[in-house]
Amino acid sequence: MTKKVVENTQQQAVNGVEAIWDSWLNSFKSLQGIQNDIEKKSLEVLAYQRDLLEAARKSLYTAESESKKMAEEWNEKLEGTVKSAEKNQSELSSSWLSAVKEINEKALALSWNPSHSLLELFSETQDQLEATIKEAKQQQDKGRDEAIKQIEGLAEQVKKTHKGILETVSV
Repeated sequence: MTKKVVENTQQQAVNGVEAIWDSWLNSFKSLQGIQNDIEKKSLEVLAYQRDLLEAARKSLYTAESESKKMAEEWNEKLEGTVKSAEKNQSELSSSWLSAVKEINEKALALSWNPSHSLLELFSETQDQLEATIKEAKQQQDKGRDEAIKQIEGLAEQVKKTHKGILETVSV
């Protein structure tokens, strides 16, 4: 009867040690899962930012197009007004209208070019940031996979060692 009690006590100790190490390993794996979720959310945020930049780009092009249309309409109305008012001074009117058109075109170019450049800079920066984050995530995943394999092996070794110690102590 005493031998059975000792074996039972020994088995309970072994089971307790294994439960502790299994619990620790599962906690570590849960932490790894949380880190994976955070990485996925970061990539989702980058995709959302990319969509916002694309929407901003479309809005900018639409606004620019509308602005050009309005400038063309304004030029046409100005030409019509000047031509009807100054039929006698057509050469002077023509050069004046050309100067107004040139000024208008330069003003449009100066107002839209910086916006395009800035938006392009944001887009390039976004692409570079996303590529860097994806590369870092791949490296982290690789390192994490290697670490978890080593930790699992270490946990198994520790369990075996504790089991061996418990067996020698109880003998």
